[in-house]
Amino acid sequence: KRRALCAVLDEIDRRAEAAGEPELAVLVVRESDRLPGQGWWVGRRDYAGPWEGPAARTHVEAVQAAAFGYWRARAEGLASPAH
Repeated sequence: KRRALCAVLDEIDRRAEAAGEPELAVLVVRESDRLPGQGWWVGRRDYAGPWEGPAARTHVEAVQAAAFGYWRARAEGLASPAH
């Protein structure tokens, strides 16, 4: 099941990248430490540090903030005025 989930998340992120959107797989994290699993880290070009610990958390939080910020701005831009 986990492999299937990773494949689906990879495809979602591939399509997001092609559309100029931020990745979303970073939002799927382990309950224990709130970090993505090994599949998310493998092959990353924007991070070369450890997959756990403070540096990993800082990187993940930055990628998550970019995703939330992008979609928040999109939602605000698409919302109709209250008047």
